[in-house]
Amino acid sequence: MTNYEITLEIESQTLSLSQIAAVLGADGSEFSHNKGDRRMSKSSWDETTWKTVPIQDTDIESVLTQLLHHPVIATLQNKRAALGDICAFVNLAVFHQSYTYSFSIPQTLLSRIGEIGLDLSVSCYPCEE
Repeated sequence: MTNYEITLEIESQTLSLSQIAAVLGADGSEFSHNKGDRRMSKSSWDETTWKTVPIQDTDIESVLTQLLHHPVIATLQNKRAALGDICAFVNLAVFHQSYTYSFSIPQTLLSRIGEIGLDLSVSCYPCEE
């Protein structure tokens, strides 16, 4: 079985998590971090990354639709200029049980991601059940 996990991520070289949260009206998830915070590898993060709580499902359309209807998406569209020079993207992780795996994303959802001004990052992880 294939599982999908998706988050909205906002990266900034200049803003802190509290500044991003103030503009968006929402705190980031526990997976968010400030620039300069220590990583598990003992080095420090080079940028602040604000993340939503991951949405998980076995249906790719479901996770994308849920994320694109997240309340913070509308706020991001309306207040993006207040965040300055940020990188905002959809981070999609694909967990699959085979050595190779193919999937497709409906054009309507790709178009919506583009309309919002988000980039799309996809990572695939083969794993055992």
